[in-house]
Amino acid sequence: MTRPNYIPAKQEQLVDASDTSGIPEMAKELRTIMDQKQELETNLKDVNKRLDDLSKKLSDVMESAGVDGFKVAKVGTVYIKENHHPSTPNKDAFLAWLDKNNMQDLAPRTVHPARLKSLVTELLGEGKPLPDGVTDFVQRRAVIRRS
Repeated sequence: MTRPNYIPAKQEQLVDASDTSGIPEMAKELRTIMDQKQELETNLKDVNKRLDDLSKKLSDVMESAGVDGFKVAKVGTVYIKENHHPSTPNKDAFLAWLDKNNMQDLAPRTVHPARLKSLVTELLGEGKPLPDGVTDFVQRRAVIRRS
């Protein structure tokens, strides 16, 4: 396989003017698309931050006003959603708690994060305390469900 007559990348002109393979044009299009992607990702980060900040602020205002949810025409139903993020800083204490509560099948000496989250959500939903060795960071956000 022979290589096209390319000029080293250190020089300003990147390809031989006689190149008719379409490679330079494809490279330019690739660069353009990569730049567009980077710009969109940057914009998406900004939009996600704004969404998160506003959702948190709305959740706080709703909570302080004692409002659990409401409907807005052409927007949807707005309500507060809790997202639990438990962790087990003291895994031994948690495993002992599982043993004491006959729940060994939930965590055969290892705790899968999704199962721990499910257990914590269930316990808190029933008004029960967190297991020994488990902490929970609760993220509250206002969300909208389209009507």
